[in-house]
Amino acid sequence: MGGLFDRHIAIRLKDQAVLRLEHNGALLFNRATGDLIELDREASWMVANIKAAEVVATDALFRRDLFCQGRKMNRQSIEVLLGRLIRSGMLEVLPDGILKAETDLMFQTLCRQQMEWPEKDQISAPETVHWALTYRCTADCHDCYMQRHKHLFTYELNTRQAVAVIDKITATGVFQLAIGGGEPLSRADLPLLVSHAASCGLAVHVTTGCHDMAPALLKRLASHIKVMQIGVQADDMLANAAYADRLKRLAAQLDQGGVRYGANLVMNRSGIRNLERSVHTLASIGFLNQTLLRYKPPARIERWIAEKPGVADFEALELKLHDLTDCAPDLQIRIDCALSFLLRRWPEQSAFAQGIKGCTAADRIMALAPDGSVYPCSQLVGTGLMAGNLSQDEFSVIWNHPVLRRYRTFRSGPDFIAGTCGSCPAKNFCGGCRVFAPDALGSDPGCPEPGGLFPDRPQLTGQMPEAADACSYPAWLRNGCNPERTIP
Repeated sequence: MGGLFDRHIAIRLKDQAVLRLEHNGALLFNRATGDLIELDREASWMVANIKAAEVVATDALFRRDLFCQGRKMNRQSIEVLLGRLIRSGMLEVLPDGILKAETDLMFQTLCRQQMEWPEKDQISAPETVHWALTYRCTADCHDCYMQRHKHLFTYELNTRQAVAVIDKITATGVFQLAIGGGEPLSRADLPLLVSHAASCGLAVHVTTGCHDMAPALLKRLASHIKVMQIGVQADDMLANAAYADRLKRLAAQLDQGGVRYGANLVMNRSGIRNLERSVHTLASIGFLNQTLLRYKPPARIERWIAEKPGVADFEALELKLHDLTDCAPDLQIRIDCALSFLLRRWPEQSAFAQGIKGCTAADRIMALAPDGSVYPCSQLVGTGLMAGNLSQDEFSVIWNHPVLRRYRTFRSGPDFIAGTCGSCPAKNFCGGCRVFAPDALGSDPGCPEPGGLFPDRPQLTGQMPEAADACSYPAWLRNGCNPERTIP
C-alpha cells in the first residue's frame, strides 16, 4: 500500500463484510462481491476489534503495542492485513480529517475487546449451500448427471417449507445459497425464495439452462441475485447459429438488468477438444466469466464411454488453459473443485492464498435435494450418503452426522492415505474428486499423474490408470449409488 499507513487515515469495516469466527480464526465474507478471506486468530482479533470500534485511525493503531493471546502483533503483518482488506473491498478508507480528535477513545474501545473462538476443531457451518430446488427439467441434456438419482426423490418442498429451510440456513451463519436443479426457473415461487434469501443476508446464485427468459421474471430476480450461471451445450452452440443467437439475446437482457452472469462448460472429450472455439465464441457474445466443469457420469453408460476424458485429454486441457489465460487476459476462467488436479504443480501456500481448496464436500459446501435431504455435495447423492433432512432435523445434528464427518475428514481416512492422492504434494488443496474414487472416499484415478506439465512442459506421455480406463461408472455408482455396498 506504499506509504498509506505513514500518515493519519481513518478506516472502517464495510457493512457488507461479514465475520464468522472459527476454531483457528475466522472467515471474512464480502456480501457485495462474494469474495472470502480466511484469517488466523491474530488477524481475526484485529478485524473483530475494528468492527467493534466502528472507526479506527491507523496512527493510533500503530502508536501502541497490540497483544493477541499474549503475543505482540507485528506492525508489518498488520499493514499487510489492512492492505489486503482494502484491496478486497472489505475495509474502507474514510476521507481525511475524520475522527482525528476521537482516535484515542476509539482505540481504548478496540483494546478492550475479547475473543472466544469455537471449541470444535472443524468448520462451524458450510460457506455455501448448494440447493437443487427441483429435479424437474424438460431439456433432456445428454450429459445431465441429475438423471442418475432423480428417481430417489418424488417430493419437493413447498414454498412455506422452502422459506423455513432458508431461515434455518441463515441461522447457521452460511454465507451463500447456490440454487440449481433440474431447472430452478420451473418453480413459480423462485423469485419469492430468492428475494427472501437475499433479505436474510445470503448471497444468492442461480444456475439455469434456460436461454429464453421472460423479461418480467428476470426483473424480479435481478435485484436479489449476485450471479446467474448459464449452462451451455458447447456442441449445440458451435453447430447451431440459432443457439448462439439465443445466448446473445440472453446476455443483452442480463446486461440491461444489471445481473452478473457467467457460463458453465462441461469438460467432456468434445468439450476439451473444442475449448478454444467455445471460450472465444462465448466471449464474443459477452460471457467473459466462464467456469469449466469436470465431466460427471451421466445416466447413460454409452454416453459416458464415448465422452469421458482420459489422461491425454486432461493434459491437453492443462495446456489449453495455460494458453487461454496468456492470450485472453480479460477472460475470467474458473475450474470446479473436481478439476483441482490441473493446479497440482502450484506451491501449497500460493494455492491457499488464491482460495483453492480442492474437494470441500461436507466442509465448505453442503448439498440439499429437492425434498430437503442433505448430502456431502451435489454429486454424492444416493443411498447411504444422506445425513438427514434440513426441513425436519436440527442443523447441529445434521452437521455432525457420521456421513458428513467422514467426507469432511476424508484426507485422513485409510483409503485416501493408502492411495496415490494421499502421497501427492497437492493433497491438501486438491485431493481429487470423491465421485471418481471407486469407493467414493479414496484416490481419484483420473488425475494425469505422475508429475505435471508446468513449468517445464514435458511431452504428453501419461497413461490412463487401469481403474479409470474401465468403460463403466465408478464402482460405487454401479452399486446403485451406495458406496457402503461391497464393491465387486
